[in-house]
Amino acid sequence: MNPGTEPLPMGTEEVAKANMLVFADDVAAQGPKVAKHERTPDKDYGEGRFAFTLVLADERTFEVQMPGIPLERLRGDDPNSFAYHRLYVDGNSWLWDFGVAIVAEDWGDEHQDARSGARAVHCFIYAHVAKSNPVAIERQVEECRALAASLSDAATEYEVVRIFEDNGGSGMSGDRPAYKELLAALEQGDVATVLVSHEDRLSRSTALQQAYSELSSRLGITTYSAQSGPVCR
Repeated sequence: MNPGTEPLPMGTEEVAKANMLVFADDVAAQGPKVAKHERTPDKDYGEGRFAFTLVLADERTFEVQMPGIPLERLRGDDPNSFAYHRLYVDGNSWLWDFGVAIVAEDWGDEHQDARSGARAVHCFIYAHVAKSNPVAIERQVEECRALAASLSDAATEYEVVRIFEDNGGSGMSGDRPAYKELLAALEQGDVATVLVSHEDRLSRSTALQQAYSELSSRLGITTYSAQSGPVCR
């Protein structure tokens, strides 16, 4: 189980409704006009998360699973802190700021940033440790964020849009929840750049490495390592 996605048995519907109001305001602050949002209890994940359908003025719709816990446990000054619990947007878990960005932006793997003129390359980060160690996970994520900054220049901005974290699980096995989520997200074709602190964070298995290389070739994915540069493209 990824940090922040555990059940929230103390979550309540009323708190989730209040959080959803703030979420809709944060989306609107990014530019899109929110037409409405409404409860869809038949889609509840349960265990403290409550379903809402959010509709933008351009008629795009999103399913949001909002935790019914105090807002300060979801949203704060550090958008990547392990202290925060995740919400879900269209079935994928996100930290608050990333969830807002997913709804607010009609994004693909590359688009033109209208505000700065820079071409934005959207990236995934994958972090993995074999034995639970949130500090090591966070260190890997920070290395990848630094890598994104180092790859960026005046013409191109490497922008992290989602982080996948396996806080435990053997690198010899592909049966890691976040690793499988990463592969599924890459198959969707919206993002084609992956950042890791070291290539062995993806896998230590020769067979899995070959499978990832074949997937990369098929989908046009580029993977960068903070320690060794491009490792698969």
